[in-house]
Amino acid sequence: MKVKKLMATVLLLGMVQTLLPSVDAKAAIVDEMKWKIHTATSMEEIGNSKWQFLIGDYNRDGREDLYCIRKDAGNHTSVHILDGYSNYKENMLHKELPIEATGDNWTFVLGDYNGDGIKDLYCVRKDSGEHTNVHILDGSTNFQTYIVSNILPIENTDENWDFKAGDYDGDGKDDLYCIKKNGGEHTTLHILSAKSDFHEFLCRVPLPIENTGKNWEFGVSDYNGDKKPDFYGIRKDGGATTNVHVMNGSDNYQSFLLQTTTIAGATDDKTDFMVGKGRFNIYFVNKNGTGSGKTELHMFGLDELVPTTPTETSEQKVINEAMKHLGKPYVYNTTGPDTFDCSGFTSYVYRHALGIEIGRDTYAQVNSGREVSQSELKPGDLVFPKKDHVGIYIGNGKMIHAPHPGDVVKIANVYAFWKARRIIG
Repeated sequence: MKVKKLMATVLLLGMVQTLLPSVDAKAAIVDEMKWKIHTATSMEEIGNSKWQFLIGDYNRDGREDLYCIRKDAGNHTSVHILDGYSNYKENMLHKELPIEATGDNWTFVLGDYNGDGIKDLYCVRKDSGEHTNVHILDGSTNFQTYIVSNILPIENTDENWDFKAGDYDGDGKDDLYCIKKNGGEHTTLHILSAKSDFHEFLCRVPLPIENTGKNWEFGVSDYNGDKKPDFYGIRKDGGATTNVHVMNGSDNYQSFLLQTTTIAGATDDKTDFMVGKGRFNIYFVNKNGTGSGKTELHMFGLDELVPTTPTETSEQKVINEAMKHLGKPYVYNTTGPDTFDCSGFTSYVYRHALGIEIGRDTYAQVNSGREVSQSELKPGDLVFPKKDHVGIYIGNGKMIHAPHPGDVVKIANVYAFWKARRIIG
């Protein structure tokens, strides 16, 4: 009863909000928008339903990369990640996922479920019997292992539902935003807590926008910089232009921070939109009929957020090379490229990233470069938790390593410290 009363009250407030004029929210910023990316990717043109696209910084080089998920890749679903630093021409990852071939009843979301700083893949199956299911694949193993599989406490869902991720409660884990497009007179938002394994609701509210349909897409990002994720609604068939509506996270999405036309022109079902990091960065993919014969990626946003091309340092080259091998099996006495032991992995990475030979085994590597203390650790350093094990430090108390038989190359906490060596500088 209390929940129904709360929903009714919030719905009334939302309806009132849509009737009230707001000069700031409705002030067009279209003149401030700038095109930042126009590129033909390395992918051929594709159909409408077999692929889904996501945006995120896979290799943590400051540029957002394009995740391309093919739902019907034979017996499995597969993921391909195109490098933003290469203008989406180079494929950094091509992996089959440990789930069956999927279809339109599946949707995929990038979110950090376990708070390790690496985006995981939320795989949502909409029509899985009486409920909707979520399966989370671990980003630290290149999506080769499951973190959790759960039934969601919402009804069986269909094409009228969409899903996104964002840290609603500020606990460092991305919660699941469940959007019902035709939720009565308004679109409704239900947010499930990652901390509770998506068993508990953090928020259940109608949104101050009309009932929406297939011509709407959604995203989550902090538009006003208040550390609360705001909610973006993108209307594709809004006449001659595509429109964006940004709802305020600080009042449970009951008021608008922005309602504006954009410079994108008219868009349709050939176009998939994604909201990037930062205040206002909108990506979209044109899948076919592009003229270039390739799948094309475009991005527009506000002028002050034009991304600069980073200088790839030696340390970043080492980490980028290491990240390419996440999920590959540990096999004793192997040095890649398909299997590794711990020192085989570190020697392979340094050889291929920088052309530096650090020795084949831990006994040679512990004498390479110069010794540094635990407090001096920097990304790219070799870190030895114990005498017979080595990994590569990536920052924030974490390393990437090949742990032991039966495991895979993965990111983990530096669980102990014996020594560290700096090879670069």
